[in-house]
Amino acid sequence: MKCPYCNQEHPDHAKFCENTGKPLPKVERATMWGIDETPGETTPPFQQPVGQDTPPEEGSATPVTSAEGQFPGEAVPLSQMESLLSEPAPPSSPQETEAMQEAEPPTQLEEASKTHTRWWLLGGCIGVPLAILLLLVALVLIDPFKLHLLGRLNGQYDAAAEVMPADTGLYVGINIGNAILTHADRVISPFTSGEPGIEAYSGSGYLAVPANPSRSLQTDPYGDLFQVIEDETGMIFPDDFTPWVGQYAGIGMLFDNPGNVSMTLNGEIYAIEVRSPSKADAFLRTMMDNMKDLHSIDYQLQTYKGVTIYEQSLGNYPSFAYCRDGRMLLRAPDIETLQTIIDRQNGQALVVQQEYSQLVGTRPRDWSASLYVSKDVIGSVTDQELPAGIALASPLVGPYANLIWNSMMVNASVIRQGARLDMYINIDTSALSESARQELQSAYTAPTQVIQMLPENTVLYLASPQFDQLMQGLFSSAFTDESEQSAFFDSLEQEIGFSLQGDLLDHLTGEWALYAVPSAHGLLADQMGLDMAVNLLARTDPGFDLQPVTEGLNKLGIFSGLLLSSQQQNGVTYYEISSYGDPNPVLAFGAANGYFTLGTDLGSLQIEPQDNSSLANASNYQQAVDALPENLQPTVYIDLETMLANLRQGIPADELKDFNESVSAVAPIASIAGAGRLVSDDILQGSVVVILADK
Repeated sequence: MKCPYCNQEHPDHAKFCENTGKPLPKVERATMWGIDETPGETTPPFQQPVGQDTPPEEGSATPVTSAEGQFPGEAVPLSQMESLLSEPAPPSSPQETEAMQEAEPPTQLEEASKTHTRWWLLGGCIGVPLAILLLLVALVLIDPFKLHLLGRLNGQYDAAAEVMPADTGLYVGINIGNAILTHADRVISPFTSGEPGIEAYSGSGYLAVPANPSRSLQTDPYGDLFQVIEDETGMIFPDDFTPWVGQYAGIGMLFDNPGNVSMTLNGEIYAIEVRSPSKADAFLRTMMDNMKDLHSIDYQLQTYKGVTIYEQSLGNYPSFAYCRDGRMLLRAPDIETLQTIIDRQNGQALVVQQEYSQLVGTRPRDWSASLYVSKDVIGSVTDQELPAGIALASPLVGPYANLIWNSMMVNASVIRQGARLDMYINIDTSALSESARQELQSAYTAPTQVIQMLPENTVLYLASPQFDQLMQGLFSSAFTDESEQSAFFDSLEQEIGFSLQGDLLDHLTGEWALYAVPSAHGLLADQMGLDMAVNLLARTDPGFDLQPVTEGLNKLGIFSGLLLSSQQQNGVTYYEISSYGDPNPVLAFGAANGYFTLGTDLGSLQIEPQDNSSLANASNYQQAVDALPENLQPTVYIDLETMLANLRQGIPADELKDFNESVSAVAPIASIAGAGRLVSDDILQGSVVVILADK
């Protein structure tokens, strides 16, 4: 038989080729005893030797090695024959060859190579994005291009404030980017003519572009202002402003004699951030030429440290100076002020002042407008106006207003529900005693327990954690000294038969709330036609007893014609005060469960805790709480929408139109909520949210 690999003849009993060492093919032949394997024609197809294009012909001299180092004709050593016997039979088809290759397990080198490749791929998928992210973070933190990206994102940066002089007494900043992105017009429009505002514009640039520029003054709530700008400068808003205006703008006010009552306004500085210097320069040149043509206002050009300054000549009127300095377009009352601003690198800008920078650190990220008032301006105002008003809103701070107020910043933000005002006051408590500091801290702690007891239909409440502090503040504002106060209460005791201070007020030392609920009965409904009841709910000390009060009122009734009656309601004894012959009670009061209550309608009084019918379950109240900064509980709340709806029910039809017109200014408001807290020992926060009604 022949070897299919080298065509060499072999005996029929041979099993291996002496030339190649490969197994020789066998053929099966049927016999009477079964299957017999005899040499013969090869069953498998001819396998082409590696390295040859065609099978070798018989007698070919092509050398074929049987094993490494062996040549045709040489015998295979026995040591190599064993390894040859262990080799698998040659594949019979290309499909079998592919299957055998797939079935062969990978070597350690191949497996290590595959693992190495997988780790490189995984490292590339993670490492490249991570490296890019780290690079971006480094660029933001290092800020080599002075873009102030981090400050723009967290609300701490204001490009316009950067150019204001250090002695700026009042500064108004506008975050144009936030105002447009949050659609500030949806908060302003309901209080104007009702025409659509910026939402009627198309585009998504820095400033919206009117869908119909010819009607831009008719489709926004600021038409009068924009018309004034066009009349005075010949520039059309927003068409002429959009190409160059950046994210921030601001107005700074300078004062003479700051800090006293003779303080007067000395000048104003306007600053607008520029995002395209060339277009801002073109805008400034065009505006100067327009004002010259429209109003015959001439101007002169000067250059100061490479900055071109336009100075207008207005004859006997105050002149103005304009320039673009870097990324800011500026207007000041004179060239000297502009030169001071250009020289602001000397560290005398507003932003480096400690009081301003401290308040900016508390500013919310989403602010759209900001008002800063310096200590000098606050001092000149508080000397004349603020103490009495502050005493009503915050009795503790009122008497110390001139001592602890340093500066103030009010930030306006457009939120999903409407608008929010956050006021931060820089205070100095060094002049206060330790007890006064503790009272200040407790005065701005939310009275959560008493608020949870208010009924769900409450439309208004004013709450505080310390009723005695309220009384102390009111008494200090009403009386010049303690002797005058004592004389007043002694005289009052003779009139009413009990000590108002000793038998009642001194025992109301905890949380309190003055609240209003709808009611068709009681003093306000009977005497004034208002379907409302106003009640007081205050926490009492453990030793409080109503008996001295009721006994005194009974004695008073004998001589004054007042009638004191009692009745049970929900397990609590309440008392009503009325006049003889008049079935309508004037006041009602009661005490139980550690609380005292007083109101204009007995049916609206309740001392027992509320569960499912608590104010906390009211949707308008929940919306107001959600709109306040985190962890703030409202101390002032007005459900204006429900209140107006209840008042309308008691108004005659012929007077309803006049009533609606009188309240049209506040009709878009659903509710208002306010809260306060001490952010730190020297920062006092007060926040107010205005929730707009759904249309």
